[in-house]
Amino acid sequence: MMKIRFTAVQAVTFSTNIIVARFGSKTASIQDFVIFRSSRSGGDRFEPSKREKMPSFGRYVLSTLALFALASECAALGVVYKTGCCPKGQDVPDIAKKTGDFIEAFGYGVEIHEIVTEDGYIVTLHRVVMQSGESSHGPAVLIQHGIAGSSILWVLIQERSLPFVLARAGYDVWLLDTRGNSYSKKHLYLRSADQEYWRYSFHEQGVFDLAAATDYVRKVTGQGKIFYIGHSRGTTMAFALLSTRPEYNEKFHLLSLYAPITYIRNVANPIVKLMFSDTVLPKLKGLVNSLQARIVPGSSDSAIQFREILCNRTQTVCMDIIFSFSGYDYDLLNKTMIPIYFSHYPEGGAIQEYLHYLQIGNTDEFRQFDYGPVKNMELYGSDTPPLYDLERITAPLSLHYSDNDLLVNPHDFGHLVSQLKSVVRIIRVPFKKFSHTDFNWATEADRYVYEPTIELMNMFIH
Repeated sequence: MMKIRFTAVQAVTFSTNIIVARFGSKTASIQDFVIFRSSRSGGDRFEPSKREKMPSFGRYVLSTLALFALASECAALGVVYKTGCCPKGQDVPDIAKKTGDFIEAFGYGVEIHEIVTEDGYIVTLHRVVMQSGESSHGPAVLIQHGIAGSSILWVLIQERSLPFVLARAGYDVWLLDTRGNSYSKKHLYLRSADQEYWRYSFHEQGVFDLAAATDYVRKVTGQGKIFYIGHSRGTTMAFALLSTRPEYNEKFHLLSLYAPITYIRNVANPIVKLMFSDTVLPKLKGLVNSLQARIVPGSSDSAIQFREILCNRTQTVCMDIIFSFSGYDYDLLNKTMIPIYFSHYPEGGAIQEYLHYLQIGNTDEFRQFDYGPVKNMELYGSDTPPLYDLERITAPLSLHYSDNDLLVNPHDFGHLVSQLKSVVRIIRVPFKKFSHTDFNWATEADRYVYEPTIELMNMFIH
């Protein structure tokens, strides 16, 4: 059975390679756009950037089809992934390692904490313990992964990984795994097999998961305020929390937000933009409801092995799947790690997470989830969901963006910045090809992103 499925996907990827080889060299220029530049005086201003070369529409379509094929294979293989760490000293291949295994492999210890959110979900925190075996007494920092990810995405570039860079700088490092991924599938009374378990989006992950983790880290460390670093959806979670529960603004020294996501109307991928449309989005939501689909495929043992085999043989196709959405950058990619990356990504999640972003793309408004007029009235007291009031955010923010990020469009980024009142620094990554996924995977992310982040964080230590 496995052989039949793999052969089918091989056929898709083989055909994709042929067509990409035929049409992949064609490129289309995008319009000159406006982005933030830091002036020498320290202020921020808008100026047009140079034209960038974007992949052809055909390549976008083919990469998207390849993604769907891979997702279908993962769905057939299952969504449950064992979360227990392997015994110490056992020779565990990287494709089977968990976050704790990678942390220990680089000489650190790890504490695993499970915490309960206000709505009953049990989520996991990994704490990096110093080589002496003691927890750091330095300032606490909470790190949050993006959509379909997990804490493991932060520890895959070896000693240059963000948690290790922070630990060496004296910080007490905590990594949060949000509800729905392989580390945080528990609930007080729901099973992950229950449809109700998967009724959440970044809103609940921010308002409940991030809130619970923030309070827990503050309690364990005895620190009144902590630092936060979030990537992609991890930034959306922070915006949701701070705007709807403004008391949490007082619990952070500084929030460093990598590739911040709120407004996404102008994303570069034409397939995603098509999903925003008034004709496609309702049909897509109707299809999801009719199929009672709530779960985005994640990682099972078989799926991990399948992805490792696939990406060993067709690395270009595997990376094209990701790059077509996030931005093409082979310069800072450790190609030998591609099978490992795809062994641990995607980690699964709820379809409602994606539908929420599609709703925002459709309306170009940063609102809570739209359940339809009847349920909206029941939940919100209005037939339309409320806007997130970003002006309620008062905690210090630093925003980090890059020119080659296909998900964070300059116009959308400017729209976000115009509504924020507590931005202390806007930092452009000084590498032209730096993309959305590079914040996790770039071989020199420490030099381009992490070290400047720490320099700024150090200024907020009282």
